[in-house]
Order: sequence, then structure tokens, then C-alpha cells
Amino acid sequence: MEYHNLIYLPTTSVSYELLLEACASFLVWKMGGYENIERGPLRLKTGIMKKKKKKGKVEEQETPKVAVGKTEAEKRFEEKKRQREEQRLKEEAQLSYRSKIEKFNEQLREEPEHFDVPKVCPTK
Repeated sequence: MEYHNLIYLPTTSVSYELLLEACASFLVWKMGGYENIERGPLRLKTGIMKKKKKKGKVEEQETPKVAVGKTEAEKRFEEKKRQREEQRLKEEAQLSYRSKIEKFNEQLREEPEHFDVPKVCPTK
């Protein structure tokens, strides 16, 4: 008698069906839960890529977005907020790089000296 992977294989003649049944039951026991797996080579995405469909662009007109059901005060507040934002963006767009640097230097000049980084010397 020989033992091979926990399956009893007698040296005498055994019907082929019994041997297949024993092997199948062993595989179900050994591979429990893996009977629905597809076998074969891995399919990696590197070779074949599907092209995505492009969606058409929808042009929207810019209109002031005012929600329905807002009070008059809320509507006025949103309108003023939008106007202030537009004004701020216009002012920033008019500043050149040079004027931005000059404005920054002016702010640094107005700061008191105790905000400066102190000089560190190892000998003193």
C-alpha cells in the first residue's frame, strides 16, 4: 500500500471511477471555496486598452445664480458678495509683478524690527 497526498492508492486493481471520485473529493476538500475560479493566464491591461467615448460639451450661459425661496436680504447679500468678488479680481488683475513686489516690500518696511529674524553668531 502506498500513501500519496492523503489519498489511499492500493496497488491492486481499482475501478477507474472510484479513483476519479476519490481524487475529486480530495480536491474539493483541499481547495474548498475555490471551485468557481477561472483558470488560465492573467489578463493584464497593458496590451489592450478600450477607448473611452467623449461626451459632447454643453455650453452654459453664466447667469447670476439666485436660489428660489431666499428672502430679499439674502438675495441682496449674495449680489453684494458677487460684486465684491468681481471688484477684488479686477484689482488683482491690474497689479503687475513689479507693483506686487513693491507692495510687499512696503509691508515689510512698516513692520517693527522685533519681528526680524535675529542674527545668530556662535562666538557671541
